[in-house]
Amino acid sequence: MKTLHQVLPALSLLFSLSFLPFIAFSIRQFPLPPVIGLDGKEMKLGESYYIFTSPFPPLGLCLVDNVKCPTDIIQCPSYYDDPRGLPFTFSSVANSTEDTVVRVDTPYRIELSAPAAGNCSNETFWFLKDDGIPGMNFVAIGPKTVAVQFTIQKVVFGYKIVGCVVLPFPPLPICFGVGFVPEFGFNRLGIGSDVQPAEFFFAKPTVNSTVAIDNKHLHSLY
Repeated sequence: MKTLHQVLPALSLLFSLSFLPFIAFSIRQFPLPPVIGLDGKEMKLGESYYIFTSPFPPLGLCLVDNVKCPTDIIQCPSYYDDPRGLPFTFSSVANSTEDTVVRVDTPYRIELSAPAAGNCSNETFWFLKDDGIPGMNFVAIGPKTVAVQFTIQKVVFGYKIVGCVVLPFPPLPICFGVGFVPEFGFNRLGIGSDVQPAEFFFAKPTVNSTVAIDNKHLHSLY
């Protein structure tokens, strides 16, 4: 049976061919709802955002720190100096688009806003890493050539980040919400049938490196 990593090229082609024409039409005629950050504003393509698993305490996403050149993405432990983690940006997979808003149910590439300290390769794009565990892949950073498309889906309070794989026979996409897999004291970001999807929130850093949060919007979440 093919692993998730082996079917990713087929997924990318199928996902692009199946959904991008509809999405392009939808943006022109019937725009999909925007993704709203914790500041109550529409998220924008190419701008930096923290990806939190909860607004309070604001635990974001980090690179695991127990290897020389980290690439695996984890939930930042609360004891880290800055548990907000690293900021990320979203970019369109379409060759050209006039829409600058991040929208639900639309495929995007996700990448580090800047190379992270300690990352030796300066690779920044999210991809799905095969660690040899059947039915499960982990989210890591790599070059643009292996970047995987993710969509954002609205749930009760926050959002799910969804990645898809393709079954070889028949070639149909199966999608999973990104969640956390406990391993060696860390919660690794991963997808698979046994992974419980996590709920994510997006916060824009301000000039003084704090987080922009709109209290009225935050209150409406709960």
